[in-house]
Amino acid sequence: MAKIPKQELKEPDKLQVLFLKTLDFVKERRREFIIGATAFLVVVIAVTAWFFYRHYEEGQATALYNGAVGKLMRARVMGQETKAHIGAFEEVVKKHPGTHAAALARYRLGNLYLEAGETDKAMAAYRSYLQSSAGDDEITFLVHTGLVYCLEMKKDYKAALEEQEKALRLRAGKAFEGIGFSNMGRLHELMKDRPKALEYYRKALERVVDPNMKEFLQRKIASLA
Repeated sequence: MAKIPKQELKEPDKLQVLFLKTLDFVKERRREFIIGATAFLVVVIAVTAWFFYRHYEEGQATALYNGAVGKLMRARVMGQETKAHIGAFEEVVKKHPGTHAAALARYRLGNLYLEAGETDKAMAAYRSYLQSSAGDDEITFLVHTGLVYCLEMKKDYKAALEEQEKALRLRAGKAFEGIGFSNMGRLHELMKDRPKALEYYRKALERVVDPNMKEFLQRKIASLA
């Protein structure tokens, strides 16, 4: 068995000295350690509580939203007026404003108000969606396009074109170029700019796959060429 040098036997144990120094340090700053530990615990509890609350609220909002969508779809199938269902989506936004379900409800509200011809309310709903939930996704494209239709109804064709261009600049816009270019062709036609209208109708024709849309665009091009 290895022998411990006499010099080491005479010196205090280094680990024990370190432990005692650490203990003295903690004792001297005990109050600070207690405050720090308490603050950390409060933060952990608050974050955990917030997470569970948000999860619960999102669940409540989703259930309310899904119920509203279900009733709306049944009304469409039955050929009933959809305006009567606006209140159900407004309830989702009012009760759970910061949830994903509320964002989808704002999009639905924009569509419903547009169908009802209430363009100002439709625009307010679409813009509320963009302020709270805008992204680089398909719904954001459709929201911008909804604003295009609202502005077109108001005969603000220039603003409508700008809105459609915003939509087409989105990454998701690639999948909807047929719709976007067709809208731009129509807007230029309304502005009496035949060359631009033809340009965009032709671009749209290259991208659409729906046979009815293709036929419509071919007729448009033939009438303007």
